[in-house]
Amino acid sequence: QLISNIIKETLAGGYPKSTPVGVVYRASWNDQKIITGTLETISKKVKDQKITRTAIIIIGDVVNPKSYEYSKLYDKTYSHMFRKAKTKLKG
Repeated sequence: QLISNIIKETLAGGYPKSTPVGVVYRASWNDQKIITGTLETISKKVKDQKITRTAIIIIGDVVNPKSYEYSKLYDKTYSHMFRKAKTKLKG
């Protein structure tokens, strides 16, 4: 099973067994499934759901972040080389 190999390589690369993992089966389809776990538990969960293809595997804290900061790219109060920031309107 491919996910087992991916998990082995990830663990060998230094990630702890407690690292969050998400598997999205048939993303955006009517029968979409999202399975979450850790590097230690995800292989069994995927096998139990009989998922063998058409899935995206996401590994890391992005699956279950402790905090999240939105991108500044489209924030009108953020300057970058193509746009000068607008000041916030006081209201």
